[in-house]
Amino acid sequence: MRDDLKSRYAALASEVDGGGLPSAGDLRRAADRRSRRRVSVLAGAAVAAMTAGGGAVLVSSPAATPPAPPPQPTSSPSAPTTSAPTKATATPTTPPARPTSPPARPVVRSIPERAFLDLPSDMRADGLSRSPTGAGLEVPALCDDPLRDDPAATARRSFETPYRGPDDPAGSTLRGTVTQTIIAYRPGGAADLMRRVRDDVDSCRTRTSGGLTVTIRAEAAPRYGDESIQVLEEVRAPADTNGPTEWDVRAVVIRVGDVVTVVMVDGWERSPSEPADVPIFARRAVETIEEWR
Repeated sequence: MRDDLKSRYAALASEVDGGGLPSAGDLRRAADRRSRRRVSVLAGAAVAAMTAGGGAVLVSSPAATPPAPPPQPTSSPSAPTTSAPTKATATPTTPPARPTSPPARPVVRSIPERAFLDLPSDMRADGLSRSPTGAGLEVPALCDDPLRDDPAATARRSFETPYRGPDDPAGSTLRGTVTQTIIAYRPGGAADLMRRVRDDVDSCRTRTSGGLTVTIRAEAAPRYGDESIQVLEEVRAPADTNGPTEWDVRAVVIRVGDVVTVVMVDGWERSPSEPADVPIFARRAVETIEEWR
């Protein structure tokens, strides 16, 4: 074994002697090349591993030229935009003056005959027309006589007119008499009179006068003018009185502004009054006063 090892060393020595040993500089350069190749291989392997794992790698390489931007579409003329209409701002103006109340009507000092109602043509009695009424017979007395002469009134006038029924033949007995009184007041006076009449009717049911007993009651009726009150007076006379001992009178007290009119209907010669005639005369009374005023 030992001899064999020697022979092999001898053979190795002969090979070295034949080829010759490289110098020290050659050995260093060769070692440097091997080191650089090893580093390059290791760096390449590291880059591949990091790319596969999603890591970021900084590589010093020339910057890539960015791709050119896509061509822009050729602009076409756009339709003119219409702006939404703006609400016009009103120019501040001076507020209108507050409306003033209409001027007050002048106080009535006299009442013309044209202010009184006209009978319908089919109720006019031949040869008979209106005539002034005597004091004390133109209005119902009620209890406290609120419709009698009133010092607060500025004018007063009354007329009475006999009339016949619309279906009565010519020459027949008259149906009754319609008496109208018009009383004018200063502002507020007419409304005050209506209040007093209403209080009188509500508080008094019976009165006596000259042996007559009068029963008073308010009647339901349509409204006329600004306000109205309809009254029925039933009269009873003593048994020894000549002629009828019972009769009635219907009256409507109506306010039209500052004017009060009293329309009173009674039967001819103490006969019963006709209720259907009252609204005919009341409406006509209001119409003529409104035309006058």
